[in-house]
Amino acid sequence: MDASTLWRIILDFTKQVSLARDTILYTSALFISILTLWFTHLKGPDIDLSSQIKTELIDWSQKRVNEVTSDYIPRYLEISPINLVFINNGSRAGAITEIIIEFKPNEDFKPFYKEISTSLSNLPISVNAGETGIINVRLSIQPIDWRQNINKDYIKSSENIKKSVFLSLEDNKKLFVGFVEFMSSNKDLGQIDIFAEYSKMKWFRVKLKTNKIGSTNLTNNCYILIDFLNNCLMNWDTESYTNYILGNIAPGISSLIGILELNIGILEGDIISKTYSRLNNLDLFWRTHLRLNSIVYLLFERHKQIKNELGDLNHCINKYNANVLLIGSMRGIVEEQLMSINKEREELLSKIKSIKETLEFLTINIKKEIQTYETE
Repeated sequence: MDASTLWRIILDFTKQVSLARDTILYTSALFISILTLWFTHLKGPDIDLSSQIKTELIDWSQKRVNEVTSDYIPRYLEISPINLVFINNGSRAGAITEIIIEFKPNEDFKPFYKEISTSLSNLPISVNAGETGIINVRLSIQPIDWRQNINKDYIKSSENIKKSVFLSLEDNKKLFVGFVEFMSSNKDLGQIDIFAEYSKMKWFRVKLKTNKIGSTNLTNNCYILIDFLNNCLMNWDTESYTNYILGNIAPGISSLIGILELNIGILEGDIISKTYSRLNNLDLFWRTHLRLNSIVYLLFERHKQIKNELGDLNHCINKYNANVLLIGSMRGIVEEQLMSINKEREELLSKIKSIKETLEFLTINIKKEIQTYETE
């Protein structure tokens, strides 16, 4: 091999090395440019929880023991506040729109558990790129309402309303004993799961996404509260609790009668003035008492016929209101249509008066039931 050939080989090799080096440099520069573009423009919001979640019960009896009577039973168990700290590691501002709290009671605590209440602050919040956002969460556990939780089976099966309430509250007392024993055991009450709805980049578009962001066990370390609960148990008075619940029957039925009387006045006034006005339906009354599982609601569960009549009446009221709106929107009213709604109004007025009398009779019978049980 002569010198010129060798020199040519060396030059070719040098060119190849230079080309490879340039390729590596260009590829590296392109990769760095893509990363820079991603982290500065394309990545979008990247929100994550950066704080730890820890919860325990607060021994509120230390703060409120002087504010309550000796027979007061706690209506809720307060949980230590949670501060959720979120950090946005993305390239754009993002938002946290909703926090969802779920509580899974342990099997031992489940018989005493009713619901968890949640109070949130600052929602929705916007978190700028590279910054943090804080959401304050306050929680409380509501056990069953020991003096209001009535077993509907007792109400349905017993011939005497006071006896059924009394027996149901005696069962609640036994359950409360189990609740005090559980709270004395220092067992965990259950697991709290926290979900968040927040902005997330997906396929180069910002969308809302819901993810589970954390879980924690709810620990129980309320030593002073145990003494308070034992004191509640010692002062439990089934008789006075029974009388308190029964005392809600007459006002509850009276409020329903008041709605009916108001509708009677509207209908009779419209007949005189030949006008057509909307009536008050019973939806709010039913929703309120159903939500509270009140003694009035349970009473109507016992008297199914009256409950069915009230349901039919509410349907007729809603139908009548729809016809009133229809008449109000019509320019020319056909006489035949007026005759139809006038007939409907007369029938509705008669039905309301009849059910009002039934409710008044029911109130009298309930009072007799209570007096009969007291003299036994």
